[in-house]
Amino acid sequence: MASYRLLETLRGRTHFAMVEAVVASCDVTEAPLGHELSENTPVEWVAAAAEGLSDAAALSGSSERLIVTKISGTLVDTRPDTVRVAATLAALLAVGVATKELPLPERRHGCWSLKPIQRAK
Repeated sequence: MASYRLLETLRGRTHFAMVEAVVASCDVTEAPLGHELSENTPVEWVAAAAEGLSDAAALSGSSERLIVTKISGTLVDTRPDTVRVAATLAALLAVGVATKELPLPERRHGCWSLKPIQRAK
């Protein structure tokens, strides 16, 4: 299991999401979102977390099955783009991407996205 917490305050506004992701064993048949997610978890957050898993698979090239087990946030400070970035980074950690190799979260045009690490040639 791996988790990632995105917490930033920009121009007086807090942006927060914490997502946990795991690599599922091959006999797991549940959806890519674990049953630990509450019925009260906003649908937009769940959809964003699923997009984050897809992003992580594309970035890592991993074919391992990933499951989001937990999404934490607040209705005031958590937006889908924040959840998507946190889910992507949690999933990358879950498949074994080293922390120093993670793309960096950045806020551009009012939304969170990932900025790839510039590697030395």
